[in-house]
Amino acid sequence: MTAEQWILLAVALAVVSGVPGLLLSRESNAGQRLAVVLMVVSCVCGLFGVTTLLTGGPSRELTCESPVAGAQFTLAVDAISAIFLLPILLISALGSIYGLGYWKQSEHSENGRKLSLFYGLLAGALVLLVSARSGILFLTAWEVMALSAYFLVGTDDHDEETRKAAWLYLAASHFATLCLFGLFALTASVTGRFGFESLTGASPSMAAA
Repeated sequence: MTAEQWILLAVALAVVSGVPGLLLSRESNAGQRLAVVLMVVSCVCGLFGVTTLLTGGPSRELTCESPVAGAQFTLAVDAISAIFLLPILLISALGSIYGLGYWKQSEHSENGRKLSLFYGLLAGALVLLVSARSGILFLTAWEVMALSAYFLVGTDDHDEETRKAAWLYLAASHFATLCLFGLFALTASVTGRFGFESLTGASPSMAAA
């Protein structure tokens, strides 16, 4: 398998890690344990991808068409991606394991399953975010990351301060989203493409903008 295929598998496993728990009893820790197993396997797959890249193994850009005309979903891994992927993968695995004791689903039946679901979505979105090579895929991963983190910050939503913190985070992250929309709209208007390659060799005025 190529480095990109390992990373894509890691994203898929992370995203679905919290789904099986939705079908199990909210009073049991079984769903949370299953989510942790899937998350750890996801991170191991991701680390295989990083190792494949760093050891000179096969690497090939993955591309598929997106619903947006003239744009594609493009994923690739390079040395800079690897620098970010290593802490994302390690912390995601360790955080899920720590959660077994810190936020037991049997003790937090009202939001334990939600926590596992959005933790997996956040981890998958972060991995995809630093591997994206097209503006559309980057923005999609960014939005999933922002919304997942909002629900995670607001897990204990019985507390008013927690709700305020979650809304503050949502406002800040979506202000950044608007800036990103502006960036990719600007590059697309000049180059006709939404990919990151349009930023290479930009004119001084384009770079300043």
